[in-house]
Amino acid sequence: MQGCSSSPRVIASVASATFSRAAGLPPCKLRGGGPPWHPASWDTRHYIRSFATRITTQQDRSRISYGGDFDPQTDIGSSSWADVQLYRVAFGPLLGKPALVRRPDFAPLKSDIYFMPRTEEGDVDALLCMTEEDFAGLDVDPEWRRYADCIG
Repeated sequence: MQGCSSSPRVIASVASATFSRAAGLPPCKLRGGGPPWHPASWDTRHYIRSFATRITTQQDRSRISYGGDFDPQTDIGSSSWADVQLYRVAFGPLLGKPALVRRPDFAPLKSDIYFMPRTEEGDVDALLCMTEEDFAGLDVDPEWRRYADCIG
């Protein structure tokens, strides 16, 4: 376990760290003392305010990325657009409402799920990026088959 010290040198190294690096530090490094494993010592409101402040001070926000450790062999990541109401948006009399919403084309991320915007009927399409072995396991699961259709 990393030691907890709030020396000026440690504080300066945290202040200049990337978000990924800072996210991996024990809370006491960010807060300046106390047992990092005790939830009562965490100040979530402070972390959120600090993160929001950091974002607002950056001219180029496209480089900001928050992420912790991710092991695609054991972890599953997700991104949800389910509550983005794109199917209700009318794009004028010529285009109207969309019949299909899809994500931009970019490199797949193994063990990740994208939940697409909910249709007006209430359906949510999910794009899954998994190994063939994982898909084979899901394909024989009766609960999975009850709710999901594989289309590709």
